[in-house]
Amino acid sequence: YVEAYTGGLVFASVRGAGHQVPYFQPEKALILFSSFLKGTLPLYEKGQ
Repeated sequence: YVEAYTGGLVFASVRGAGHQVPYFQPEKALILFSSFLKGTLPLYEKGQ
């Protein structure tokens, strides 16, 4: 789940991952972390 706000603030959450995202959702964790390093919003499919 990604939501962008004015001023550059972005809230990103990996649903269903608990507090250990890399352990429970490693593929989504990599996408989120890679997007953060690139300075882009992660792509996601609706309903995920």
